[in-house]
Amino acid sequence: MWLAVLVSCLTTTVGITGTYIGPTQYCITATMESYVEAAAIVPLVNDTLVFLAVSWRFMGTERTFFKESFKILTYGDYTSTLSGVLLRDGQAYYL
Repeated sequence: MWLAVLVSCLTTTVGITGTYIGPTQYCITATMESYVEAAAIVPLVNDTLVFLAVSWRFMGTERTFFKESFKILTYGDYTSTLSGVLLRDGQAYYL
């Protein structure tokens, strides 16, 4: 996924062309290829997968019922202090 993020962000250097605004030295986007959208979508997918993987790992360490599992994922309850802080920090980053 890291490589996909890198490549998708490089699409902007190839897929966007600019042109001058009249006689000024300022530029504006003239054309943008459709594949440049990957520069926004792929990092979002990567962040989502990383967040879900971390949350899944927290769930794997706790043997709980559904109600308790929901509290772990949303509030970090029933976990150690470090796990709860990491989970909340990851949620804040993702949001």
